[in-house]
Amino acid sequence: LAALLAHGGGMDIVEMSALQIKKAVTGAGRADKRAVAEMVRRLLRMRAEDLPPPDACDALACALALTPLMRDAQISRLPAAARRGRRRR
Repeated sequence: LAALLAHGGGMDIVEMSALQIKKAVTGAGRADKRAVAEMVRRLLRMRAEDLPPPDACDALACALALTPLMRDAQISRLPAAARRGRRRR
């Protein structure tokens, strides 16, 4: 439903795999949840005691991976065919 509403509103829909999100945030696509949480903490300048539960860290990692600077750096590393095929409007 959210994708349908976004598409109808003229928003771009971008799909990223878990591997791509982890690579964008940590630099390693095979990073574990602890590594993702640590990078989320560092990128958002959070204290360790303020870190949310693992699922919330994953959601924050998704948001961070789609920020313009991180997303553009990650997309530029994808093969050309993947860059063309991953973005839908």
